[in-house]
Amino acid sequence: MSHAARQPDPLRRPAIACGMLACLAILFAAFAPKAQLPAPAGPPEAAVKLRFEDKQGGIVLVKDAASGDTVASLGIGEGGFVRATVRGLAAARKRNGFGDETPFELSRFADGRLTLRDPDTDRTISLFAFGHDNAAAFGAFIDQRREPL
Repeated sequence: MSHAARQPDPLRRPAIACGMLACLAILFAAFAPKAQLPAPAGPPEAAVKLRFEDKQGGIVLVKDAASGDTVASLGIGEGGFVRATVRGLAAARKRNGFGDETPFELSRFADGRLTLRDPDTDRTISLFAFGHDNAAAFGAFIDQRREPL
């Protein structure tokens, strides 16, 4: 019988080091303090309550909840960020057992910050976190229906 000499695996130490590094990253992510955006200072400078209605043919109507006036009509291929944002909020409402009776609240603050809030789920989205162009898509709605608070 011949016994083969056992050769050390040259990749064993780097593999262990990578595994330990991955575990450390997971631990840091799990237990590190969570960063939060600072709350807007003071009350909103302007606000509007909006409803979003899906129509036949893929059109989404953006309506002022107070007057019922149509603020915007988003055709197919238009308003992708607006559609995705509202769709996410609507899905959260559905998961929590809410309907679509309560309008969303779009607010602009003195520092220029824009937020979209769902009063039912108390979820607020800071729109500038998604870039200036995406926030401007919502800013157009508030510019058309400016209501001082």
